[in-house]
Amino acid sequence: MENIKVLLVGESWMSQSTHHKGFDYFSSSTYETGHAYLLEAFKEDGGIECIHLSGHEASEKFPETLEELQQYDVVILSDIGSNSLLLSRKVFLEGQRAPNRLSLIKEYVNSGGGFVWLVGTYHLQELNQKQSISVLQLKKYCLFQFILLMIE
Repeated sequence: MENIKVLLVGESWMSQSTHHKGFDYFSSSTYETGHAYLLEAFKEDGGIECIHLSGHEASEKFPETLEELQQYDVVILSDIGSNSLLLSRKVFLEGQRAPNRLSLIKEYVNSGGGFVWLVGTYHLQELNQKQSISVLQLKKYCLFQFILLMIE
């Protein structure tokens, strides 16, 4: 049996802090990832090959065609905002048009591709503000939608 090929997108972040000590101040920056547990679970399973695309790489390296996306059996978006997929360099800096990757994901799923959306706290709050629904309602909705996907 062939390995399941997974594209894991996101689950990485950069943090910057400013520290004040009397008259002195300095800043520090860190880059962190949070996908180690998921990769370990995939490794233990033995039948899952996972490619990780960090959040800051997604705008340039996420597939732009259905054919590119269909190289994967499952796409996982983990705690990554839509702008990371919609605002590539050519859109944001050069003012050019580019494929809508969110529509591409929908097309991918409709053609039989697997999709998992792991929503982090920040994005739950962001959706709450945009949609005027509570985080609890959204969690219940996401769980219900996930169950529906599993049944189909």
